[in-house]
Amino acid sequence: AGMVDGFFQYGGDKFQGTDYTIFVVAKLEDLLIPYPAYFLYGTSPTPLKNLSVGFWDDHTLILSHRGHDCRGLLPAQYSADQYNVYTFRFSQEDGMSIYVDLEREPINCDASKTSALLEHPGGRVGSSGGDPILIAEILAYGVAASEAQRLSIIRGIKERYSLPAP
Repeated sequence: AGMVDGFFQYGGDKFQGTDYTIFVVAKLEDLLIPYPAYFLYGTSPTPLKNLSVGFWDDHTLILSHRGHDCRGLLPAQYSADQYNVYTFRFSQEDGMSIYVDLEREPINCDASKTSALLEHPGGRVGSSGGDPILIAEILAYGVAASEAQRLSIIRGIKERYSLPAP
């Protein structure tokens, strides 16, 4: 991991062939930007060899294994131009799901999306196009967090950043 061409690069081997949960504290600086705009952007064009998470547009979040995607609409009480905690969870048993903040129900859950990344050469933090995404924190775990774990982590994040309830 390190800076390359002005972007923080990360290695992807920890994501391949396994479950994971990614927590992102972020907001869009401007809703009128070209989309998609990613928090984590994988660089491989090959299906199941790329991990990207972020905004598909100003009201839709995406978790993608390139061609193996899950998209969910941001609930009306949330705005992408305010800091929110986004959770992207992948399980080889339960599929892909996306959560916002402390919501108990995912904004999308696709139990059919159970194919793990075959490989992931890595990627960069921030958008593919350098769009104005303000990222406060990204946490990644090599497990599909349980509901209790997810809520506990989010409560800690919200307390750390003094984020209000929606």
